[in-house]
Amino acid sequence: MVKPTRGLRKQEKEQLTLPYAGPRGRKPWHNAHERDALAAALHALASYRPLLQRIHKKAIALGAEALEDDVRTLVLRERTNITNTIRELRYR
Repeated sequence: MVKPTRGLRKQEKEQLTLPYAGPRGRKPWHNAHERDALAAALHALASYRPLLQRIHKKAIALGAEALEDDVRTLVLRERTNITNTIRELRYR
C-alpha cells in the first residue's frame, strides 16, 4: 500500500488527472471524490513504476515472461527479491 507523506494538493490532483480528460476538457469523473481516487491511483502507480520496470526487465533477462504477473504480485505483496521469486515460482 502507498502511504504518501502528505495529502496531494488540489493542483497536483488536477495535474495528474488532466491527461484523462476527454475532448473539450470533458472529465470521466463525476465529482471530486472520483477525481481524487484517480489521482491517488496514478500517484501510487508512479511510485511503483521503477520496481515494476525492474521486474519486467528481470523477467525478460531470466526468460520468465510467463511468470511476470505472479512475480509482480509476490514482490509487491511480500516484498520479496525479484530473482529469488522467479526461482521459487519456476520450481513450484
